[in-house]
Amino acid sequence: MRRKIDLFVVDDEAAFRELMIKVMSKTKYNLEVFSNGYEALEAMEKKEFDVGLIDIKMPNMDGIELLKELRKQNILTELIILTGQGSVPTAIAAMKLGCYDYLTKPIRLHELEAVIQKAYERKVLREENIVLREKSQRKDKYCEMVGKSAKMKSIF
Repeated sequence: MRRKIDLFVVDDEAAFRELMIKVMSKTKYNLEVFSNGYEALEAMEKKEFDVGLIDIKMPNMDGIELLKELRKQNILTELIILTGQGSVPTAIAAMKLGCYDYLTKPIRLHELEAVIQKAYERKVLREENIVLREKSQRKDKYCEMVGKSAKMKSIF
């Protein structure tokens, strides 16, 4: 059985946050909602999420600023912009910051869940890639050992 996806939503609209809590399946997601970017940043200091949904238009810290701050932390969380006020310049800015996708509201629940699932799969692949790279680097270090006897070859 797969584990639940750790998902967060950042949106300044209380109605949207409540809707997300109601419609996002509790069997698929560990969902946390935040009303602004500062709350999300604080939470991410304590926990790493798999996927995040971020609104663009928010007071104090907009979605692009939040993306910049999250990228400074070098996290593996896949980030998706979900906004009611999409524009080409913000879409370009988000994608340059490594955003997984840029979606406009309203969106069908099954489409949103499909994008979240694909983003999660990408995160898992990135994590596996890091682990394999580290194993490969460790293995290469042992290849530097010198010796030709049968006992040394068995150790290698």
